[in-house]
Amino acid sequence: LVFVNEEWWTTGGLQTGDYSCSSSSSTSDVYTGSNWKPGPALPGDEYPVDSCVVNLNTTHTFLIGGGYPVRRDTWLYDWTSQAWTRTGLLIQGREAHGCVTLDGDRILVAGGYDGSDSVYSVEIYDGTQGTWSSQPDLPRNIDPYRPLLLNWDGQVLALFDGEDQIYQRNEETGEWSVLPGVQLPSTCLG
Repeated sequence: LVFVNEEWWTTGGLQTGDYSCSSSSSTSDVYTGSNWKPGPALPGDEYPVDSCVVNLNTTHTFLIGGGYPVRRDTWLYDWTSQAWTRTGLLIQGREAHGCVTLDGDRILVAGGYDGSDSVYSVEIYDGTQGTWSSQPDLPRNIDPYRPLLLNWDGQVLALFDGEDQIYQRNEETGEWSVLPGVQLPSTCLG
């Protein structure tokens, strides 16, 4: 779910009548504030399960990785031309990962699952080069599955399932540490 051009875009597996999601059918819909309309067709007309969607800037949105099988694919959607472009492959395939915009040219991807094991690696996409580069790994004492990442005034914060701490990323070194003085009331992200 991302906010683009004063509208909400959601994509994912198509919900079936029994409140489960289809692994073979996908949906792309835009909420205008008063009604729903069809969203952009997905690349290859499919939604990679457990991929990550994030805005690069006000005109471009990323669809990153995903599963079944685990992918390294990254796609960039241009809302102006209404076209998808395949861009630089992730260094490591992943699903159920977190992603966040760092600024108008960079995306950070962290954690997830590679189909057989947890992924602790972190990568940054450089929009000017169209490539991904490795960053320092996430701490090994956390569960990297479905991390919640937030860019708060240039500072990347992360919440991990089962943790009552908020982690912060040092922009200069890429290292992760516990944000001092904050303890969450609940340790489950759901």
